[in-house]
Amino acid sequence: MSNERTGEMDSWHMNSPEDARFLPERELARLERLANPRSVWRLKDNSPAAVEAITGEAFASADPAHAVQTLCGLYGVGVRVGSAVLMVFDPTQHTVLDERAWNTLKILGLLEPLGLSDRDGQLDNPATHGAYVEACRQLARDAEVSLRTLDRCLWTIDERRLHSWARSGTSFDPFVDGAHQG
Repeated sequence: MSNERTGEMDSWHMNSPEDARFLPERELARLERLANPRSVWRLKDNSPAAVEAITGEAFASADPAHAVQTLCGLYGVGVRVGSAVLMVFDPTQHTVLDERAWNTLKILGLLEPLGLSDRDGQLDNPATHGAYVEACRQLARDAEVSLRTLDRCLWTIDERRLHSWARSGTSFDPFVDGAHQG
């Protein structure tokens, strides 16, 4: 996801988790365009009633793995887009499961201490999302920052690492440089 799109996501979220019981279909399409513009066409196969029912069930769940798995019941929504939907719903409790943020945790050697090393290469698994959210909540508490701030920092570190390699003129090999997700 580009920095431009993440900035737009930062400025757009539900008014209040207490007031939001579901995500209207038009808002899901808007979020999909931000999170994964290549697959927004798939959302047309979801009825407004299905979008409301499924997002309503997901938003009511306190378990991030269950919430994202529920959202995956919508055609065109996978774990990563589902995590973005949850973050927009309540950025104080949810964060986006993003490959760049994961790569930063991996490069910093934090997957093992956070209990995530056995989930490396499984970013499209709802259980990985649940473990990742719990680990990020702990990191954010320890750093005394919001989940969204933590996510943006992790994402930015990986983005700058890749830009640094590009400027250096050396080749980037994700298998050697630790970014490959398997």
